[in-house]
Amino acid sequence: FDLQADAAHCGACNRPCALANADSTCAEGVCRLDACRPGFADLDGVSATGCEYGCAPSNGGVERCDAVDNDCDGAVDEAVDTSADPMNCGQCGRSCVRPNALVACEAGACRSVGCADGFVDLNAMPADGCEYGCRVTFEGVERCDTLDNDCDGWTDEGYDLQRDADNCGECGNRCLAPGGVPVCRQGVCGVEDCAAGFVDLDGDPENGCEYACVRAGAEVCNGADDDCDGAADEGFDLDTDPSHCGRCGRACSYDNAAPLCADGLCSQGPCVEGFVDVNGRPDDGCEYACTPTADPTEVCDGQDNDCDGATDEGFDLQSSLDDCGTCGARCAPANADGLCAAGQCRVDECSFGFVDVDRDVANGCECERANKGIEACNTRDDDCDGAVDEAFDFRNDPAHCGGCGRRCVLPNVQTPLCAMGACDIADCVDGFEDGDGDPANGCEVDCAATPMDPACGGAPPTFDEYPGDYTIAPRVIYSCSFFGQPVLSVNVQSFRFFAGGGLLLATGAPVDMEQQPVPGDGSFRVQGVIPGDCTETYILQGQFDLENPDTWSGTFSIRFQGPTCGLTTCANQTYQITGTRQ
Repeated sequence: FDLQADAAHCGACNRPCALANADSTCAEGVCRLDACRPGFADLDGVSATGCEYGCAPSNGGVERCDAVDNDCDGAVDEAVDTSADPMNCGQCGRSCVRPNALVACEAGACRSVGCADGFVDLNAMPADGCEYGCRVTFEGVERCDTLDNDCDGWTDEGYDLQRDADNCGECGNRCLAPGGVPVCRQGVCGVEDCAAGFVDLDGDPENGCEYACVRAGAEVCNGADDDCDGAADEGFDLDTDPSHCGRCGRACSYDNAAPLCADGLCSQGPCVEGFVDVNGRPDDGCEYACTPTADPTEVCDGQDNDCDGATDEGFDLQSSLDDCGTCGARCAPANADGLCAAGQCRVDECSFGFVDVDRDVANGCECERANKGIEACNTRDDDCDGAVDEAFDFRNDPAHCGGCGRRCVLPNVQTPLCAMGACDIADCVDGFEDGDGDPANGCEVDCAATPMDPACGGAPPTFDEYPGDYTIAPRVIYSCSFFGQPVLSVNVQSFRFFAGGGLLLATGAPVDMEQQPVPGDGSFRVQGVIPGDCTETYILQGQFDLENPDTWSGTFSIRFQGPTCGLTTCANQTYQITGTRQ
């Protein structure tokens, strides 16, 4: 191996001679840089780093202001002074040159130092230079001469050619108005006002206020030119004008009629709408207020259709059944013969089977007898005496308990009762008993089938296996009142069972619950009674889960019975509940 010249083992084995971005050779055991590859330069002059500077010469290697290192010497635009060069002010390519402007570059910022002769920087915007071509004249004092003397962009400003009487329409055009005050409007001369006793009659500003006249106001009929229009009493025709008939101030006038003037003489013209000259006298004009109908034939309608001064003549409003009291008021009471007397409609006689109960002619004989005139329980006034179902006792009649036809027919009940309009049980048929106290299902206990039912007098089971307190769900909450005063407020949370009975545990005092006979199959029935005029009965009956005697399910009922119950808001209640041993 030639360690002196071998590029793979230059100066030592396995020491390659390979410089970055360059062509290199191994000479005398040292790696030397021959040439940089295109796009790179050896800026630091150290062979070991190769051509470390990425740069391609441009502009023939001559530096220019373009933000590029043209000569690849590591510096950019070093030959350009951007702080003072107007063509590259502050940065390359930023030119300070503006149209018609004198400029300089100072500390890298463009500055305007003046304008070329004949130009002005009117908008103070450096970008467009001195954009306004203008030369100052008359030392910059504006005159009315169509020139911009002060070079401010306006011509003849301060001069209103539309309203300036000395420069009206154009500079130097002065308005004159003899006998008056001249004025310039929209660039045209006119007369603003006239001196007292003169009028601008012809509207010509050249001769001003040429007509001698004192304006008195609007023209009136008086022989003078009141409005100063050059004519006297114009618009007045003394031959035909009703306001000046024959002479000024002589007015023709007729009440509610059009005045006429012919050949200077007054006469009455047509009546105004809504009036008629009934008496034919011109001194009171059309004295009668009336408008004939489309068909002027007189009809009974409360109007003077033919405008003859009389209303509804020929019609009898005192006794006519078709026009009783007033026109069109027909006297025809329902289910009756009518009678018109002194202009009042009355019932003369009712039709067969009908009665005038309320004595109101408007509905005639309004009641029709039914059921041969015998009152029946049907919510109708069958006998037409003004009362409905008055012979029936809805509070106590078992055949109509609370309403017509509501019969107290209860299962297995021998004798039903009606108390305060509600069905109840007086006696059960033999072999049946009312076990739950609910009249709706009658005497529901069949003693032949369930002789051990407590209602049938069966022997009560013991609660030896099921004693304890049981929380119920849901909680039972109920209240009722007597004329706004509380009668009962129940909040039942739990029951307590023990041999032979139980306790209803509620807010306030607990209620003793007596055990009632039931079959010995885990079912139970306990009942507590609080006597009074409205007796309260509390019944709990249900069934224990024989496999889990810590739970049971059943019904809890509250019953009310007695003479005063109907005066309260208390009503029978039934709740489905479950109990769990505490």
